[in-house]
Amino acid sequence: SDDASVCDNCQEGTFAKQAGLKECSPVEPGYEVVLTSLGLRVGQSQCARGNFSLGKSDYCSRCEAGKHQPGQGQASCDACSSGWVAPQESSVNCTICEAGSSCASASATPVACDPGSFASAGETRCTRASAGSATLADQSGEEACVVGTMSTAGAASCQQCDAGRVPSSKQDDCIPCDAGTASAHGSYCTKCASGSVSSKGAPRCEPCKPGSFPSPDGDECLPCTGGADTDVFQIAQH
Repeated sequence: SDDASVCDNCQEGTFAKQAGLKECSPVEPGYEVVLTSLGLRVGQSQCARGNFSLGKSDYCSRCEAGKHQPGQGQASCDACSSGWVAPQESSVNCTICEAGSSCASASATPVACDPGSFASAGETRCTRASAGSATLADQSGEEACVVGTMSTAGAASCQQCDAGRVPSSKQDDCIPCDAGTASAHGSYCTKCASGSVSSKGAPRCEPCKPGSFPSPDGDECLPCTGGADTDVFQIAQH
């Protein structure tokens, strides 16, 4: 005011701690104005954690999602490091992206990995399980299939093969048992007993009928000729 006997109220972003001052002081960065019940700006106070101020403002601002501020009286907020998130405004700290989840950005809420994929803590993307492996129960990683089981890429669990087929050497596929062997359980092939045969991929062996004997490949029964005895051919195989 032009009248020296009349005091003006401090404007937004400024304050006066005591009466009789000629001018108001600007609010410092990291602070906000202290207002009385009458709306007078009589001081400044530090911004709370999770908030900041550039100065010359009545109020502190919230840290935006994806940023945090653990200290009081700060002029800025810090971005979360890769693999860490702050989905909410006014975050004091960032939290690590949970194991078994993906985090598209520092401001995103973690999303659970799809079945058959995994992510360790702090990773931003989920990875498909390798063929011959399956994801752990918490989807934090993968582990190799146990002997006698298999899986294709992106499997949540390992499986046994159908009868007559067994896992390949890489445990990424099911392959048929050779002729002369069989598998009733789909884990491993077993050689047919003496006097029995099987075709390729057979779930079990079948005994040859009297008067016949297994072929050298063990895939069929051949008739005995010239009066030969079945037992003689079976003994000759050993």
